[in-house]
Amino acid sequence: MNRVLNRAEEIAGQAPLGTEHVLQALLEDNGGVAGHVLDRFASRDEFLSALAGMTTGAWTSQLVEGPDGKPIVEPDGMLRQYLVDGDGHEILDADGRRQRLVLNPDRTPVLGEDGRVKLEPLPDS
Repeated sequence: MNRVLNRAEEIAGQAPLGTEHVLQALLEDNGGVAGHVLDRFASRDEFLSALAGMTTGAWTSQLVEGPDGKPIVEPDGMLRQYLVDGDGHEILDADGRRQRLVLNPDRTPVLGEDGRVKLEPLPDS
Protein backbone atom coordinates (compact mmCIF):
# COMPACT_ATOMS: atom_id res chain seq x y z
CA MET A 1 0.00 0.00 0.00
CA ASN A 2 2.84 2.38 0.78
CA ARG A 3 4.25 1.82 -2.71
CA VAL A 4 0.91 2.79 -4.29
CA LEU A 5 0.45 5.83 -2.06
CA ASN A 6 4.00 6.98 -2.73
CA ARG A 7 3.38 6.64 -6.47
CA ALA A 8 0.06 8.49 -6.13
CA GLU A 9 1.89 11.35 -4.41
CA GLU A 10 4.44 11.40 -7.28
CA ILE A 11 1.60 11.54 -9.82
CA ALA A 12 -0.11 14.35 -7.87
CA GLY A 13 3.10 16.38 -7.62
CA GLN A 14 2.26 19.74 -6.04
CA ALA A 15 -1.50 19.23 -6.46
CA PRO A 16 -3.56 17.95 -3.55
CA LEU A 17 -3.60 14.14 -3.51
CA GLY A 18 -6.89 12.97 -5.00
CA THR A 19 -8.62 9.72 -5.72
CA GLU A 20 -7.72 10.08 -9.41
CA HIS A 21 -4.03 9.92 -8.43
CA VAL A 22 -4.58 6.83 -6.27
CA LEU A 23 -6.56 5.14 -9.06
CA GLN A 24 -3.82 5.85 -11.59
CA ALA A 25 -1.22 4.48 -9.17
CA LEU A 26 -3.31 1.34 -8.61
CA LEU A 27 -3.57 0.86 -12.38
CA GLU A 28 0.21 1.12 -12.69
CA ASP A 29 0.79 -1.37 -9.87
CA ASN A 30 0.87 -4.55 -11.98
CA GLY A 31 1.64 -6.83 -9.03
CA GLY A 32 -1.12 -5.57 -6.76
CA VAL A 33 -4.45 -7.23 -6.06
CA ALA A 34 -6.40 -4.02 -6.78
CA GLY A 35 -4.85 -3.77 -10.24
CA HIS A 36 -5.85 -7.36 -11.00
CA VAL A 37 -9.40 -6.69 -9.79
CA LEU A 38 -9.66 -3.56 -11.91
CA ASP A 39 -8.38 -5.53 -14.93
CA ARG A 40 -11.31 -7.95 -14.55
CA PHE A 41 -13.81 -5.14 -15.11
CA ALA A 42 -12.09 -3.09 -17.80
CA SER A 43 -8.70 -2.67 -19.44
CA ARG A 44 -6.22 -0.11 -18.18
CA ASP A 45 -6.88 1.90 -21.35
CA GLU A 46 -10.64 1.92 -20.65
CA PHE A 47 -10.03 3.16 -17.11
CA LEU A 48 -7.70 5.88 -18.38
CA SER A 49 -10.29 6.94 -20.94
CA ALA A 50 -12.95 7.12 -18.24
CA LEU A 51 -10.59 9.08 -16.00
CA ALA A 52 -9.84 11.49 -18.86
CA GLY A 53 -13.54 12.04 -19.36
CA MET A 54 -14.05 12.85 -15.69
CA THR A 55 -10.99 15.01 -15.19
CA THR A 56 -10.63 16.73 -18.57
CA GLY A 57 -9.94 20.03 -16.84
CA ALA A 58 -6.95 18.45 -15.13
CA TRP A 59 -5.47 17.00 -18.33
CA THR A 60 -3.81 18.92 -21.11
CA SER A 61 -1.58 18.12 -24.06
CA GLN A 62 2.07 18.47 -24.97
CA LEU A 63 3.41 19.10 -28.47
CA VAL A 64 5.68 16.53 -30.09
CA GLU A 65 8.85 18.04 -31.51
CA GLY A 66 10.85 16.68 -34.41
CA PRO A 67 14.65 16.31 -34.48
CA ASP A 68 14.87 19.96 -35.52
CA GLY A 69 13.08 21.04 -32.33
CA LYS A 70 10.00 22.21 -34.23
CA PRO A 71 6.49 20.84 -33.58
CA ILE A 72 5.47 17.97 -35.88
CA VAL A 73 2.50 18.83 -38.10
CA GLU A 74 0.06 16.01 -38.95
CA PRO A 75 -1.16 15.51 -42.56
CA ASP A 76 -4.47 17.15 -41.57
CA GLY A 77 -2.61 20.29 -40.50
CA MET A 78 -2.96 19.71 -36.75
CA LEU A 79 0.05 19.71 -34.46
CA ARG A 80 0.99 16.27 -33.11
CA GLN A 81 0.38 16.19 -29.39
CA TYR A 82 -0.17 13.75 -26.53
CA LEU A 83 -2.02 13.87 -23.22
CA VAL A 84 -0.41 14.81 -19.92
CA ASP A 85 -2.00 15.12 -16.51
CA GLY A 86 -2.14 18.36 -14.59
CA ASP A 87 1.38 17.77 -13.31
CA GLY A 88 2.93 17.06 -16.72
CA HIS A 89 3.09 13.25 -16.44
CA GLU A 90 2.45 11.47 -19.74
CA ILE A 91 -0.79 9.47 -19.99
CA LEU A 92 0.31 6.00 -21.13
CA ASP A 93 -1.57 2.91 -22.28
CA ALA A 94 -0.88 -0.58 -20.95
CA ASP A 95 2.03 -0.93 -23.41
CA GLY A 96 3.65 2.33 -22.25
CA ARG A 97 2.68 4.31 -25.37
CA ARG A 98 1.73 7.98 -25.07
CA GLN A 99 -1.99 8.60 -25.61
CA ARG A 100 -3.91 11.26 -27.50
CA LEU A 101 -7.59 12.03 -27.96
CA VAL A 102 -9.36 10.60 -31.00
CA LEU A 103 -10.87 13.61 -32.80
CA ASN A 104 -13.78 14.07 -35.19
CA PRO A 105 -13.19 15.96 -38.46
CA ASP A 106 -14.46 19.09 -36.69
CA ARG A 107 -11.71 18.48 -34.08
CA THR A 108 -14.06 17.67 -31.20
CA PRO A 109 -13.29 14.56 -29.11
CA VAL A 110 -14.84 11.28 -30.26
CA LEU A 111 -17.02 9.71 -27.60
CA GLY A 112 -17.58 5.98 -27.24
CA GLU A 113 -20.99 4.35 -26.80
CA ASP A 114 -20.45 4.70 -23.06
CA GLY A 115 -20.03 8.49 -23.39
CA ARG A 116 -16.32 8.43 -22.54
CA VAL A 117 -13.69 10.14 -24.65
CA LYS A 118 -11.74 7.77 -26.88
CA LEU A 119 -7.95 7.60 -26.64
CA GLU A 120 -5.44 6.17 -29.11
CA PRO A 121 -1.69 5.63 -29.08
CA LEU A 122 0.39 8.47 -30.47
CA PRO A 123 1.93 7.50 -33.84
CA ASP A 124 5.68 7.00 -33.81
CA SER A 125 7.50 10.28 -34.24
